[in-house]
Amino acid sequence: MRERSRPGSTRVVRSWKWTAFSLAIAAAGAGGAALLWPRGYGYWALGAALAGAAVAAGVFLSSGAAPCPSCGGEIAPLGFGENRYVRCPACGGYSEGEGGAIWAIEPDRVAGRPEFAIPLAGAWRLPGLCCACGEEAVRTERITIRRAFTRGSPTSPRLPNLTIEAPHCARHTGGAALDGEASREFSVEAMKGYLTVLRVRSYRFYRAFRELNGG
Repeated sequence: MRERSRPGSTRVVRSWKWTAFSLAIAAAGAGGAALLWPRGYGYWALGAALAGAAVAAGVFLSSGAAPCPSCGGEIAPLGFGENRYVRCPACGGYSEGEGGAIWAIEPDRVAGRPEFAIPLAGAWRLPGLCCACGEEAVRTERITIRRAFTRGSPTSPRLPNLTIEAPHCARHTGGAALDGEASREFSVEAMKGYLTVLRVRSYRFYRAFRELNGG
């Protein structure tokens, strides 16, 4: 992170939807404690109250929202301090920020680890760029993920393992990783079934993938 504001930045304001969500969690914890305490479950009641308060506090502190600096769509939830690599659900652009503002990251950004998330659904092609730095790729690096059940149920059919030959230049390795967890970036897609996400270090590669595959 560098300066606290810059041209094109947008302000983070409180999202009352996420604030209400945090209050609902706190109320649920208090309600559970109220039910357990009269029945002699004092420790359980205290645990329910503390757990609810802790979760609610975390949500409350990250209950901000801001217009996407690239398209104007809402990005939420956001913290009111530092935000790193937050993805707009509308345009797919990534932003970062601090001091109550966010701004679009530069097109050639290279993250320290695979951060930029690409959902792998349907047919897709990989661009001929290094997924670690965005320069021309000259070789590939094989990555594999052992995928679980279609909808997370032991009775659902298991999906086949997924192997990708991730493009790399001669200088870099480890530019990509496969993620089988339902991430917050794609919560809606994940609810439809098992979702595999390809994460890459190069934002240029990420943008090229989306352009190549109509994303």
